[in-house]
Amino acid sequence: MPVHEVEDALVGALRSREAARVLLKAPTGSGKSTVVPGWLLDSGVAGGRVVVIEPRRMAARLLAGWVARQRGTSVGAGVGYAVRFDARYGRDTGIVYVTDGVFQRWMQEDPLLEGVGAVVFDEFHERRLAGDVALARCLDLQDDFRPDLRVVVMSATLETAGLAEYLAPATLLEAGGRMFPVELLYRPERPSVERRGGPPHETPVWERVAAVCREALAMPDPGHVLCFLPGMHEIRKTVEMLESASWTRGREIHALSSTMPPAAQEAAVSPSQVPRIIVATIAFGMGIDKADIRAVFHYNLPKSLENHTQEIGRAGRDGLPAICELLACADDLTVLENFIYGDTPMPRALAYLLDRVLRLGPVFDVSPYDLSTVCDIRPGVVATVMSYLENDGIIEATGSHYDIYRAKLLTPLDRILSGRSGAERKLIEKILATQETSRGRLQIRPSLLEETLRVPRARIVATLNHLQAAGEISLAPSGVRHGFKLKKNPGKLIGLTEKLAFRFQAREHADLARLGEVLGLSAHRGCLTGYLTRHFGETLAEPCGHCDRCRGVPATTISRPPPRRPTDDELTVVGNLAAANHAALASPRQLARFLCGLASPASTRARLSGHEAFALFADLPFAEVLALATASC
Repeated sequence: MPVHEVEDALVGALRSREAARVLLKAPTGSGKSTVVPGWLLDSGVAGGRVVVIEPRRMAARLLAGWVARQRGTSVGAGVGYAVRFDARYGRDTGIVYVTDGVFQRWMQEDPLLEGVGAVVFDEFHERRLAGDVALARCLDLQDDFRPDLRVVVMSATLETAGLAEYLAPATLLEAGGRMFPVELLYRPERPSVERRGGPPHETPVWERVAAVCREALAMPDPGHVLCFLPGMHEIRKTVEMLESASWTRGREIHALSSTMPPAAQEAAVSPSQVPRIIVATIAFGMGIDKADIRAVFHYNLPKSLENHTQEIGRAGRDGLPAICELLACADDLTVLENFIYGDTPMPRALAYLLDRVLRLGPVFDVSPYDLSTVCDIRPGVVATVMSYLENDGIIEATGSHYDIYRAKLLTPLDRILSGRSGAERKLIEKILATQETSRGRLQIRPSLLEETLRVPRARIVATLNHLQAAGEISLAPSGVRHGFKLKKNPGKLIGLTEKLAFRFQAREHADLARLGEVLGLSAHRGCLTGYLTRHFGETLAEPCGHCDRCRGVPATTISRPPPRRPTDDELTVVGNLAAANHAALASPRQLARFLCGLASPASTRARLSGHEAFALFADLPFAEVLALATASC
């Protein structure tokens, strides 16, 4: 693997001084995720546990299994993982793959990271706020209390100059180029099919994907095929069509998404001698690390060149020829742009959120779901706001906890209480002396019990967990709440609101610009591989020879056709909706999002998603719909 060429330099850099930091740039498929953690552990340079932070749960689980097999150990012994609701590692586990969310909770519970010798940030090019916050905390920990902590940041496609400056002093290393040729193909048109008794319609997703899969199976060595599709409906229909086709006999057909149980996810990507067709969502397909994928198909436009490069990197890792084909068209632009606009919160909603959060006192906890519902901001955007406040030093996370524990007695109460000391018996009896819910479970709120019983919340939760571990009760926790403390006076909330609104607007413009770069790739007249490498600060010595352009396929611009004009009937529906004065659709932007098919917490709570106007203009650009909504409000 190409990454082996930097092993000595990386280990040497981490040994050379305290507070050592390394920034490693290596292409997808170079082996950095699987071998670098082992270098740190085996060389002794880590001096403790190696924690590897992954952006995806499935990647953490799969990498742990793969590395455990390579190292001749088992998952949970020498190598483990920790993701939400699932963890397999022990006191002596040397390498643990975790998600950034789990790592943040670890740092809240153990700010000094006792026993951890090195932290590796993998796939850092997939910039997430949680990862940025975790890195900032690790660097602060290095500077203040843990100069022995080693930090390695690994990226496949990120422009490293700015990051190297942020990490300074740090050692910048770069592994060699990819070892495998992958043909880059583009089909910007979506063919229509004739329907009896009506106008032609676009070929359904599943039919078109099945057709390109059949083409791929005609390759000399078809191997595994990976298809990225937008949602579960499309995935299910595609899997059904592939399973019923005669030409897929002798192949395994697998779906892969976040809605599937972990066992089914792992079965789809586990080692197999039988060739497979895997139909996956983007989030889970990116975690696939199989060597012999011969073809990758992406039905929609990627959101960025970084994402597209990651998709290309799924193919041909064994050094044999492979293809990566983009089945995109101009209609994708509208959908992707509308989602980008939908993630930008209204300034008024931001102001309301800040006012609610920053006036709760010096120490507080909040429910992301409640804030999302009350402030009409999507939960993911609420999390982004809280991370911005944390990055700016206004608040500091103190930990997370569940608000409610629903407990079911598996043993009669008198048997649970028997044989226990007087104080323990009394506490358990008071905790379980709660009204039963309609489903036969006790509803226990530790924070309320803390006040009434004058017993620390941690002790109440520990008691419940002990009873569950003993098999005497089962617990179903719910209602996650995140704790914070105010670190400094935020000043005037008007100014802070304007600052955050500007930051979200800047993010919106940046996301739109990244989408434009993807369009530029499809229209580029020269070597496509060269276009990609220049985007990441590298220059090819000569054209790659295997992309569409190098093989003589002309460039095709993905251009959006002129938007259609709304019909009179549609305008009447919108006018009636605006006249109803729904609080959830009070502003033009709220109404525009709704008409584009972007539900908000407020519109969902008002049960408006079934209205005939919802997604009425999902096929129109957001700017056009916003102008119409402004005229209607």
